[in-house]
Amino acid sequence: MPPDRTGRPARRAPKARGTGGAGRPIVSAKRRTGQPGLDLLIIECDAAKLEADGLAVADATALGLHLAGCASRKPLRIETVRAGDLADLVAQLGRVKETFGTARSVLLIGHSNATGIRLASDRGAAWSVAARYIEPFRPTHVAILACLAGGREAVSALATELPTVREVVASPAKATTPAVVYLAGWLLMKACRTAIPPDVKITAQAALAVLGRNVVFHWTRRELKETTFESILGGQLLAAGARVLVDVLRQGAVPRR
Repeated sequence: MPPDRTGRPARRAPKARGTGGAGRPIVSAKRRTGQPGLDLLIIECDAAKLEADGLAVADATALGLHLAGCASRKPLRIETVRAGDLADLVAQLGRVKETFGTARSVLLIGHSNATGIRLASDRGAAWSVAARYIEPFRPTHVAILACLAGGREAVSALATELPTVREVVASPAKATTPAVVYLAGWLLMKACRTAIPPDVKITAQAALAVLGRNVVFHWTRRELKETTFESILGGQLLAAGARVLVDVLRQGAVPRR
């Protein structure tokens, strides 16, 4: 490297922001002293497409959580990222990381299937790759509003890349508006650090199934660590059964006795 005018070696030019190896964003995972941390980071993947399809629910979700947080005397720090192309997504996530450092919970909204998600207008990504874009925020809870995202295959891929995550919540069926309400309630409880009694969770899931015609799975890291053939097959059958149940409920074809 040639020396500069002082005789010292010139410094290398810094790398341009973008993505690192294997699609990993160049966003430092270190948290600086004094960064407040977010209660919730909401990411709309390919926001323009979501807007066109009537699925841009980030603002309504954030407003509802803000109001609920104020009512419970727990003001929440919530930030929303609306992704355009991949470069835009990386730039916005970088700014949020620089300002807040971490996010206790992440809500990911987008179009997806069991193997991946449309991460930006110019990029589809496997779930394992998508997870790397939120890993620097070190979330402990992740909610996904996207089709077929609650199956074991998708959640396991996410959890593998997110070592800090304790629980992932998503539907193994198609995303619906009632699922937004369910996920928002769960995120509020997590943001307020309030334990959810098992009977309350069961009641909420039953209400979602009967009134909202949808199903949401709660996956803990302990459950995902079970790698026996029976546990994997059971998870796949459970997701398939949930999709059938949702289809039956939506068609109003529940048999009467």
